[in-house]
Formats: sequence, structure tokens, C-alpha cells
Amino acid sequence: MRQAVEGLAERLGPVTPLDLDRVTLAVVGLPLAVVRVHLHAGTPLPAHAEELAERGAVDLLGGVGTEGRAGR
Repeated sequence: MRQAVEGLAERLGPVTPLDLDRVTLAVVGLPLAVVRVHLHAGTPLPAHAEELAERGAVDLLGGVGTEGRAGR
């Protein structure tokens, strides 16, 4: 899995350790967190669960490859 995350991060721009953590959180941690809370509670996923994971991932990935750029 680590190689897949590193490959994705590299396609998004120059990679720093922070970028790798952002990508890992966006594509692994955040989706798991959205699902986990409902699995533990025994409740169905809300209709907007996918949108929550998507928006969170977009926000996290928007910063990948931008370290050191002007305005950041």
C-alpha cells in the first residue's frame, strides 16, 4: 500500500513527508473514519458519507506538492 500512496503523491507534485501523510490520510484514513463510526454504532452510512470523504480528500490533496511555493 505504501508504494501506491507514494506513486500517487509523486503524480501530484514534488513529494515531502508531509505530502505523503496528506495522501495517506486522504485515501486511507479519512474514508475509513467515515465508515468506522457507523460500523461501530451499527448504523447505516448516511447518504452524504461519500461526499464527506470526497470533500475531505480534495481539501487534503490540494496542498500536496505546494510546499515552498509562493502564497503558501
